[in-house]
Amino acid sequence: MQLSMWTYPWDIQDIGLETVERDLVERAGLNMVSLATSYHAGRFLQPRSPRRKAYFPEDGTIYFQPTSARWAGLAIRPKVADVISEGGDVLRKLARRRDAGGLGVSCWTVCLHNTR
Repeated sequence: MQLSMWTYPWDIQDIGLETVERDLVERAGLNMVSLATSYHAGRFLQPRSPRRKAYFPEDGTIYFQPTSARWAGLAIRPKVADVISEGGDVLRKLARRRDAGGLGVSCWTVCLHNTR
């Protein structure tokens, strides 16, 4: 059975990947993490973050580094959120850890709910 918790990349960046994995497994009894890959703008409270009390994500962005060749020559291209450009591709890190025997990974995406 897949037991997962939804989270955002900035949560993992702020708290630390190792801490998040340990807490999901040991404290929550989970075997998977579900990461947002795109979401609408909002105000997100950060009760566990040592960096900030709230986070305001960019509207109309994605939270992973796509393969640029897939978008070559197209008029529409995804905009990578600054939190990923500056803090690293959390999805890629999670997938690598999964492949090495870590937590399972799933993703969730909110579409057609942006102003961009």
